[in-house]
Amino acid sequence: MRIEFREPRDIHEMEAIFKLRQEVYSADAVLWKMVDDKAELDINQYDFNANHFGAFNKGELIAAIRFSTAKATHQTESVKKIIKNHQIALQAKSKRFPFENYYPDQAACNNFIQNLAGKNIGEVGKLAIKPEYRKGFELLNQFIEAFIEYARNDLKVDTGLAFALMP
Repeated sequence: MRIEFREPRDIHEMEAIFKLRQEVYSADAVLWKMVDDKAELDINQYDFNANHFGAFNKGELIAAIRFSTAKATHQTESVKKIIKNHQIALQAKSKRFPFENYYPDQAACNNFIQNLAGKNIGEVGKLAIKPEYRKGFELLNQFIEAFIEYARNDLKVDTGLAFALMP
């Protein structure tokens, strides 16, 4: 099995990412609360300002992850088209990053982000792996290694800073 780790190449692969997330999250005993069980796609306001990355086996998406940023990316237009094509209404984005919605101390969040001003940062989340590829950790390890390489080399992300600065 030769897995290809990369960004989605077209709108169909991007849409497959949102479908996979919906399938994985809605079937999970804990994560199902994070998605609308009536929706076809798991897509939210943070997908506009995100880089999406996948693992493909013979062209089939088998894993995906999202890197949320504070601004639009080269993938934003594809996300907008998918939302328009599916007539999805999204809530307005009230925070810069998803973690701010869950971390109880907003002042600490603001301070954390201020300390990183001028850095190319983002939040990694929305990991989804097809169930049949979860046995062992081989795919997960390869996927995370490939994602880190993508973040460093392609996105030029300033990595490793969050661990040192989070209160």
